[in-house]
Amino acid sequence: MMSYFEQPFPVSVIAVALAAIFLLSKSPRFRFPVIVLSLIVSVRYILWRGLFTLNPADYFALGISASLLAAELYGFFQNILFYYQAASPTERVCPPLIGEHPEVDIFITVVNEPKEILLRTVVGCKAQDYPEEKLKVHVLDDGRREEVRELCASLGVDYIARATNEDAKAGNLNHALGLTAGEFVAVFDCDHIPVRSFLKETIGFFNDPGVAIVQVPHHFYNPDTFQRNLRLEREICNEQDLFFHVIQPGRDYRNSAFFAGSCGVFRRSALAEIGGIVTRTITEDLHTSMVLHARGYRSVYLNRDLSAGLAPESSASYIRQRQRWAKGGVQVFMLDNPLLKKGLTPAQRLNYLASVLYFFHGMPRIVYLAAPLSYLLFGYPMLVTDAGTLLNFFVPHYAASVIAFNAVSKGYRNPFWSDVYETLMSFVLTLAALMTVLRPSGHSFAVTPKGERHEGFRLDTSVVAPHIVLLGLLVLGCLFGARELIGGAANRAALAVSLSWGGYNMLILSAAVMAALERPQKRGRIRLKRQVRCIIFSGGNAIPCRTNDLSETGLSVVLNGPVAFTDDTVGVDLVSEYGEVTRLKGTVVRNDREALGRFSIGINFTDMDDGLRHGVIRQMFSPENSWTGHHGSLDSHNTLSFFSHLLTSFAGIFTRSGSLRRVSPRASLSVVCDLVVNGGGVVRGVIRDVGPRGLSMEVFPAEEIHTEVVVRMEPKSAPAISVKGEVAWQEV
Repeated sequence: MMSYFEQPFPVSVIAVALAAIFLLSKSPRFRFPVIVLSLIVSVRYILWRGLFTLNPADYFALGISASLLAAELYGFFQNILFYYQAASPTERVCPPLIGEHPEVDIFITVVNEPKEILLRTVVGCKAQDYPEEKLKVHVLDDGRREEVRELCASLGVDYIARATNEDAKAGNLNHALGLTAGEFVAVFDCDHIPVRSFLKETIGFFNDPGVAIVQVPHHFYNPDTFQRNLRLEREICNEQDLFFHVIQPGRDYRNSAFFAGSCGVFRRSALAEIGGIVTRTITEDLHTSMVLHARGYRSVYLNRDLSAGLAPESSASYIRQRQRWAKGGVQVFMLDNPLLKKGLTPAQRLNYLASVLYFFHGMPRIVYLAAPLSYLLFGYPMLVTDAGTLLNFFVPHYAASVIAFNAVSKGYRNPFWSDVYETLMSFVLTLAALMTVLRPSGHSFAVTPKGERHEGFRLDTSVVAPHIVLLGLLVLGCLFGARELIGGAANRAALAVSLSWGGYNMLILSAAVMAALERPQKRGRIRLKRQVRCIIFSGGNAIPCRTNDLSETGLSVVLNGPVAFTDDTVGVDLVSEYGEVTRLKGTVVRNDREALGRFSIGINFTDMDDGLRHGVIRQMFSPENSWTGHHGSLDSHNTLSFFSHLLTSFAGIFTRSGSLRRVSPRASLSVVCDLVVNGGGVVRGVIRDVGPRGLSMEVFPAEEIHTEVVVRMEPKSAPAISVKGEVAWQEV
């Protein structure tokens, strides 16, 4: 008689159960029942896998089969920890400050990052809506550069440098703590620019004397490596949004949210009690938070984007950052294990355990990726069962897990993209984790590069060489498997499962490799979508409008009708929501028709001095609601749409984008004309649009014309017109 856990359920029962879980997931009120039901289904699958499906053919087969089960157990445990962390998010609003404004020191850490990146952050920190006499801004320069010292002097902020760089960022912060005296300390990486209300919306939480840390999310104003290299900026959220907008608010419910290295505020006396920022590991942020929690202090997480910074701008930088996090997380696990640390609550132990165990995901991911090869190349089934029973147990487990994950992740992540992210990191993080387990101490702090630029496409094979090798083996295995399937293989069910699994793994490996293929990075100045009220002055006229986007070098606006400027030089007033007026001069570089009859105008700023540039930076980064609604949450329940997005991105990765810029508006027209080229040749054509500075036309037959021309028109009821011109662009 078959055991209960070996007995397949009727398909009708499975369908009803999954439908119930799916319907419940539509309402946040039923988040916990969805999680519980999903875990029950997964427990059924895990017990079945462990009790009835291991392959005992020989020691090699058993080892392969057991490794897959171990990977699945890790994934199941990680799911439980994810739900535990994220299922009960807080929604906080800063209380009004009681009493006088306390003194605050703002620390900006910098090593070798470009000066222009640091400038934006200093300007944003100085622009805080906070009493000036209570605020001091300090630049902590571990690069000891004279140009940074001069920048600080010009901006009127404090410059702090030290003779050596021991303990990296943690040592830099501790050195500055010894030279300053503010009651609270706000910490920013050199690329994280706070909005002007940052302190106003965080300091009030310190009314509670037990609060030691207030942390806000990290928001990024540039696309991450996946969004950028796969051209999916609008289709997927930033890879870190799940952590900052789902996990951290959930951890906050159990007093386990931690300082994230930047965009946080400390109570100085709490830091002094533990001897400053912890230097024992290279994840000083996580470790310091854990030590403060163990001392009984509270942390507060405000889930509101009050700053913006730069995400890693290349796959190599992304991997470098994650390597440091992995090494630091494993160091915490080995040197100061949260399960054993005195003073932590049971909830805090579990939450910190989840943080450090996450960085061991590389090895299970590699097992998942390579598993189909066991049968495709070597003939060893990873598990022993028939296809019907496998589907009966696996499909409900997987489907219920996806539904529950989507319900908790709030559209910031999709299981498919989790697979892609972990796949890119898997080999490097496995090596980093194993090396740190073997040698927990002595690892150096690697700074994530900022402001990277490069010409042309490039593939960092040091990151994806193992992925390419594994991808090649899967292609080979699937070719062998397809040949056997066509030829009438003995175990067609096992072969079909392995082929399907191998095909999926090839897809996510391909996505990981393409994410590491860097597109050209030539941008000099960041351009942000901004709706800033502005007035354009030209020829005695004032045109009120709002910007469409804004950079330190120019802006664009979209108007409902055409505007003909009497002169390319214009005046521009930018008027912020908090009343600052930035008065600029500029040159019109684009004035062109867009869709729906609207007109786009582009203006480059001229005669810029430091004061005007700082004003533009404040207009770009300082408004209180600068980053509200900029995430574009995903339709996470529509997993299939991501496959189409990914295939589309593969097709468009190598395409080049370009645009024609016109500096005067055009009117649509359809007039037959002759195009007279040098030498007297005449080409027949039709004018499609015309403006004060030029026109566009189709010619028949199509041919390349690289010369000065004369356009000859004979409109009805009007004299003939001949106009000399020069070919500006052509498409054959």
